[in-house]
Formats: sequence, structure tokens, C-alpha cells
Amino acid sequence: RTRCAIHRAGMPLTYKFFVLLVLAALLPLSLAGIFTFREGQREIVSRTIDRLEVVANQGERQVHEALTRYLEELHRVTGVRELGMSVAEYGKTRDEAVRARIMQSVENMRNTLEGITSVSIVDRDGVVLASTRPQEVGEHHGDRSSFIRGKDGQELSEVFKDEQSALAVRVTGPLTLEGQVVGVVEITAGAAPLLAVTGDYTGLGDTGEITLAGRTEGGDALYLAPLRFDQSAALSRTILGKQSESPFLIALAGHEESLTGERVVDYRGQKVFAVTRFIEPARWGLTAKID
Repeated sequence: RTRCAIHRAGMPLTYKFFVLLVLAALLPLSLAGIFTFREGQREIVSRTIDRLEVVANQGERQVHEALTRYLEELHRVTGVRELGMSVAEYGKTRDEAVRARIMQSVENMRNTLEGITSVSIVDRDGVVLASTRPQEVGEHHGDRSSFIRGKDGQELSEVFKDEQSALAVRVTGPLTLEGQVVGVVEITAGAAPLLAVTGDYTGLGDTGEITLAGRTEGGDALYLAPLRFDQSAALSRTILGKQSESPFLIALAGHEESLTGERVVDYRGQKVFAVTRFIEPARWGLTAKID
């Protein structure tokens, strides 16, 4: 009985020793598994960001190309010296014959401009002197940001909705003569080249997209094109300026970054990986993102 008692008392010690041996063997395997899992996570994140970088760079290039084409057409109007001379002459004489000449020049130019839907000439006071849209003649555009910047010698591209609620682009710039601004040229065109960028989901799976946003006067981000999950967002949906960690506001602030933090979310509140770009000529923010 004594030997049996000793034997039974020794069983727990043997069992504990066995368990310790098993745990000692499993610990390195567990640590290796955790390390492998984390490495796998990092690899997935890295590959996703690399893909977004490619998409963002391509989108940025396409937007720049579209803006360049718009500006080239604008320069074909602002670069006509005779037009500047006529606008300056009308400003001094108010001769309707001169105004008719301006109107004829505008009509002739529209037929040679690729993809342009309208051309308007605005005098220094903000009054439309001539336009391929007759209903605009005599309108006052003096309070438009496009006119104000154009009068200051700057060019501006902005997205708006036309009478059919279709997205369009307005491009404005100064009309000069001998280095002096004598008026402002406004041209409008379809937004199809921009929509081709935001509507292309190649390489972005089921949740990714490219967005374009501008900044409102209040500092918020305003979407300029439909969103993948909100087709009515263009020029109506905003991201409040106080949401400083929003990738859309980061892009508008001119920061070109790769974002992977836990607090990086999109307009749905969904956590995303994102890459931001700043479109300098138009002061727009471009974001490529995916859940």
C-alpha cells in the first residue's frame, strides 16, 4: 500500500512535467505563427498601397491631361490679339458695331474649338459682351469666383451642372492687351474626361474607387463627381472640414500620402486604405481608396 500511495502521489508531478514540455514545444510555434501572420498582414497592406499608388498616379495623370486640353482651348481664344483689341475698343466707345464684331469672332472660334460647348466674353465690369449662348449676353458675372480670378490674371477650372443637370467644366482666364487685362474669357465643356477617371474601377476590386473633390468657401470637401456608392454625390455631398483625418481633406490640403491608419475612413464611415494626390492647376484633391 505504501508503494502504491507513493506511485499515485507521483502521477501529478509527471503530468505537470509533461504539460510543461508540451507548452515549451508549442511556444516557439505559436510565436512563429504570430510573426508569420503579422508579416502576411504587412505584405497585404504593402501590396494594396502599391496598387493604389499606381491607380492614383494614373488618375492624376489623366486629370492633368484633361485640364491641359481645356486650357489649350481657352488659350486659343485668349491668344487672339484682335479679340483683345476689339474688347478694349468697345470698352472705350460702346460702339455696337464693335460688339457685333466681337460676337462674330466668338461664333467663328467656337466652331474650331474641340469639345467646347460655349464661349463667352466678359468685360472688366463683369458684363457678358458676347456669347455663343445668346441668353447670357448682358448678364452680370462680376460676383463669380471665375470672373474675379480671371480679372486678377489667373486661370480657373471648376465643375458645375448645366441646364440639363449634366456635369460640365467652366474654364476662365484673362483676355489681355499689351499686358493689361481688358476682359475675361469663359468657356464651358463636357466633364466626360473627368468622369472617365472617377468611373474607372480597374484594379480596385469591389470596393475601390477614385474620387475628386474641391474645397468649398467654408473649408469643407465637395465631391465633384459621382461616387461608386453614391451616384448623386456630385456637387451635393460634402465632408466637413473639421474631419482633418479624412483622406479627401488631406488630399485637398496638398498632402500626397499613403494612409493605412485605423482612423482612416471614407464617406461611408468604412475603414479604408487610401492614397492622396493634389491636382495643382485646379486645386482639387484626388483620392484612390479601397476597403
